[in-house]
Amino acid sequence: MKKHKILFVDDEVNILKSFKILLRKEYDIDLAASAAEGLEKISKCSNYAVITSDLKMPSMDGIEFLHRVKDIAPDSVRIMLTGHGDLEAASLAVNRGHIFRFLTKPVPGDELRRVLKAAVRQSQLVTAEKELLRGTLKGCIKLLTDVLNITSPEAFSRSERVRRICLKTAEQYGLQNTLQLDLAAMLSQLGCISLSYETMSKVHHGQTLSEEEFSCYHNHPATGAALISNIPRMEEVAKIIKQQNMPLSELPNAPLESRILKVCLDFDDLAGKALGQDKALQELKKRSGWYDEKVLKALNAALAINDQFDSKILPLSDLRPGMIIDQDIRTPEGTLLISKGHEVSETATLRIPRMFKHSEPQPQVSVLIPKEK
Repeated sequence: MKKHKILFVDDEVNILKSFKILLRKEYDIDLAASAAEGLEKISKCSNYAVITSDLKMPSMDGIEFLHRVKDIAPDSVRIMLTGHGDLEAASLAVNRGHIFRFLTKPVPGDELRRVLKAAVRQSQLVTAEKELLRGTLKGCIKLLTDVLNITSPEAFSRSERVRRICLKTAEQYGLQNTLQLDLAAMLSQLGCISLSYETMSKVHHGQTLSEEEFSCYHNHPATGAALISNIPRMEEVAKIIKQQNMPLSELPNAPLESRILKVCLDFDDLAGKALGQDKALQELKKRSGWYDEKVLKALNAALAINDQFDSKILPLSDLRPGMIIDQDIRTPEGTLLISKGHEVSETATLRIPRMFKHSEPQPQVSVLIPKEK
């Protein structure tokens, strides 16, 4: 059975050694003789179940150390050890570092074991809760995207195209954590489920909308954001989606993710109106004050990357995840199932062929297949 990792931080080396001797059979013990060394170890190992720190240390005390630990390793349970019965220090430690326990040295071995056992249990509960939330979130996202795919294939395909462009742009920009951007791009068109088939068909074909249709379409980001805000921990993603159509001049403090999503959505809109990639970029550059210039440069750099694809015509039964549909796919009655630019999902490989199982001969479709690098 794998042992739980525990980090002890104390400037008294003999005390550290005594902890290791006492607990090495029960836990995977790591030691650091200063706060700086402790932070370095945490930066290299993110799976400490428990981190304990002495209060009185040179250069950086335990309160400041555990306060920083809370930011860089929030899932690790934090314990403060001190040789001084300082209630004020205990209060600061609890408030700033969210301390699980505050112990006074010397700590009896049985007491230390009891507290560490409780701390490890707390770590397991936190991890289990996060896994549960992650699984719930993943299931909710899949459900929402599947509903969008069924009710509005045009909107779903657009979200897939924009998502690919957003992630490439973020990479060129240097954005490290793209999770919120990825989710926002994926769900950016969710509000379109409230629009009629006729409205979405007009949008897809670049036709003029009536005043009422335009108003409904213009408000779809707010509708999508309202739906997403009901999912725990998706508040920031909902905010990004709600702001996705706002020019930078109207919202100068918009999150970077919103700025990237805005540029990529407008590019996709212009490129889809038969302007082509180069003319669409030129049009974006003419819109003074609409976009973050650094983001616009990142988009330009992302589009300059020549992704290599093989173009093939395949039977629908040969569709595989990762392929990109290069033409609209419609039912025999003419209803749009998947629009051009859609990246094939696992669900699509099952659903689409089933729609044509009685068709003879089996329909074929033009696809783009990424070349192996």
